Amino acid sequence: MASAFPKSRTAVLAITAALFSGTVAAPTAVAEEGDHLFWGIRASFNEYVGGHTWVGDGAEPATLNDTIGFNFKLREQTYDKETKRLEAQFDGKVIYKQYCDGQSGNDPEYKLKHWCALDLTMENPRVVIDDDQPSYLEATVKSRQYSTGQFYQPEEPVKIVNLYPQAGTYNQDGNKINWSEIPSTITHEGNLMMSNFYEPDEGMDPVHLTYHGEGENITSNDVLRTHPTYWDSPEDFDKTSRLFDTGDSIITSVAGKGIYLLSADLKEIDFLESDIDRYGAAAYDAKTKTFYYANNKSDKLMAVPVTVAGLGEPKVVTSGHGEILALGAHPKTGAVVAITQDPSEGIKAMADEKPARMISLVNGEARVVELPGSNDLLGVQLGEYSPTAYRFGFDNDQIREMLPMDDGTFVFVPSSNPSDAEEGKEIHDVMVSIKPDATEGADAAKYMPGSRHDQTTYYGQVITNGKRIIRANALPGEDTSYAEMLEYNDRDVEIKVAHKLLEQAPGWGGGTFDTDGTAVYLSGMTGKLTWINPETFEITKTAAVPDGRGVEEHAHGPVIARKDGTIYTPTLNRGRGDYREHYVLRRLINLSTFVPSENAGKGIEELKKLAAVELAKRKVEQAEKKVQEAEAAGDSAAVETAKAALADARKELSTAKCELDPDDCDGSDTGGTMPSSPAPAPAPSMPAPAPSPAPSDPAPAPAPSMPAPAPSSPAPAPSMPAPAPSEKPKDNSSIADKDQNKALAYGFGAAFGAFGILGMIVALALGPLKAFIFNSPFKHLLGL
Repeated sequence: MASAFPKSRTAVLAITAALFSGTVAAPTAVAEEGDHLFWGIRASFNEYVGGHTWVGDGAEPATLNDTIGFNFKLREQTYDKETKRLEAQFDGKVIYKQYCDGQSGNDPEYKLKHWCALDLTMENPRVVIDDDQPSYLEATVKSRQYSTGQFYQPEEPVKIVNLYPQAGTYNQDGNKINWSEIPSTITHEGNLMMSNFYEPDEGMDPVHLTYHGEGENITSNDVLRTHPTYWDSPEDFDKTSRLFDTGDSIITSVAGKGIYLLSADLKEIDFLESDIDRYGAAAYDAKTKTFYYANNKSDKLMAVPVTVAGLGEPKVVTSGHGEILALGAHPKTGAVVAITQDPSEGIKAMADEKPARMISLVNGEARVVELPGSNDLLGVQLGEYSPTAYRFGFDNDQIREMLPMDDGTFVFVPSSNPSDAEEGKEIHDVMVSIKPDATEGADAAKYMPGSRHDQTTYYGQVITNGKRIIRANALPGEDTSYAEMLEYNDRDVEIKVAHKLLEQAPGWGGGTFDTDGTAVYLSGMTGKLTWINPETFEITKTAAVPDGRGVEEHAHGPVIARKDGTIYTPTLNRGRGDYREHYVLRRLINLSTFVPSENAGKGIEELKKLAAVELAKRKVEQAEKKVQEAEAAGDSAAVETAKAALADARKELSTAKCELDPDDCDGSDTGGTMPSSPAPAPAPSMPAPAPSPAPSDPAPAPAPSMPAPAPSSPAPAPSMPAPAPSEKPKDNSSIADKDQNKALAYGFGAAFGAFGILGMIVALALGPLKAFIFNSPFKHLLGL
């Protein structure tokens, strides 16, 4: 029954009662237009059952960031400043009914009137967000249990999901509060609502809510938070998309599509179309800032230069040595290695095994070494139908990894399971040690017998920190998800943690070693980043990730963990209503340790200018190398050609620097290490005059009585050299600030031009004064 008191009188009575009880309740705020909760429950569930049957009573279907869900209208909310606790009550009902008796077609009216195996109602959700107490979403629920046919129907609302607001995003505009991307995991009661289709603590859809009133940012700088920007791959989640960290940016190679260069905050900078290998044959060499890759089933090793603002022109490094299976670039030595082998022509892979080779790049030149055949490598006789030791016998979309080890070698993981003819069983998860500087095949590739195991599972995901290797399978169940840890020593490994069940966080969805030596992976079952002690596999911490569940379904290689705690990881979005599984790359940051990129905040045009300078510097270095090689060979014609190319490269560098910074337009810095040949200066007819006064003490100059006429022909050369410019103090302000300083100075100079010397003094003084103010640590006190 509605209260007989007006709302204002009811509030007075509530406050009076609270005062007599010794406590003061947080005031209740009535909802305003647009206040709502957005939640989709779980995208995969909506797709599986074909969506809701009925929605209303304050709820309506809605879409947010291309994700389908429901808007629930806010009824009222309270916020307690002292405890930093928000309680928000929403209105709305959602009904799912499916698999109904006598059902024909998809008529919602029919479903609502008949018995259905799936019969779920959720209404009037309530959200609680607390600073130091559990946060959650609860609702009134009614759900037929699939196993018994009986209803789960508690009398009171129950907690459906746990919320993690510290990892969400908080925004406030006046009195409008917005919480977005709050990760959620299902509770025991929530799983009963879902008829036990899931497991408690599995990831559910993130929660978003907007209201007018009071609030506070309780997100923590000491926990990983999902950054609001993300990158959508043009391909579905089942297309391999590998990640590479350049320091300034992120490269992702998308199988069959091409190479994408992304900024640190995941904005797309450049794209190079290419039918790139589906098994992840790609590597980034940080020493030369070059990305190496191979196209699908290709024998061409490709290289493309990488800058902060773009991808250069790709070129063929070498070809004709067999299909490229895997690529690696060693972060310590700079060695770049490819493993190649053409496929067998028939189903008898071993009977028709093609030569395997190692291609290593030495000073930019390719060196090819033929590797031992599979029987010789493994020291056993393989069956004629067995896959080779270097490649699997059928397409399984597993990435062939090249793991860089601390001793300068690589561990090649071909995802192959060759069959031992004598023992009659497979050699599971072969690992091969690759030595880049070897000149003999037997030294270049060595089988690592310590990698062999007799488990029935296949470990398709591998990570390393150069000393330890963790490999895991891709199965999601708490009784089927396994991993193990191996220690590397002298080109072999030893299994230290064998066949360990990941029962608390199943479903290895890509991982890496963190900078502190712990291993971290995204659990496809919980939707959480999970840190484990590699010696015991005990969980040390977790961080919820929106759309993190289900990521074990396809291997995309290691995730990225930076020294400042930032993590880049693929996520899986199924909630867009198009029945596609979208690959979404997300960034998680720890604000207490986060270090922005030095190029953060720069526009694409400025980044392109920086890239032009960087590419021009590389051309100068390459041209200098050609000159040195020609001189060492004693080839005078080649020397002249190389010097001409060097002059062109220096001119290009000078032009690029001038475009980036007008103060560098004198062309004095030509880059490289070789001295440039200066043009001969005319002999002076008289001693050079003394340097002009410093800018801080300007000499008076007479104002011209009229503009000088434009010359109709080139002016004669001066009979004496120009006076040497005075030393200019270094200006640390940005290019934009310099332009503003000049504009301001020139503007005031024109304004005061009529006053002669006074105008000049004011013009020259205001530029440095503005630079001082805008670069002063006290500028915020000045309201700037």
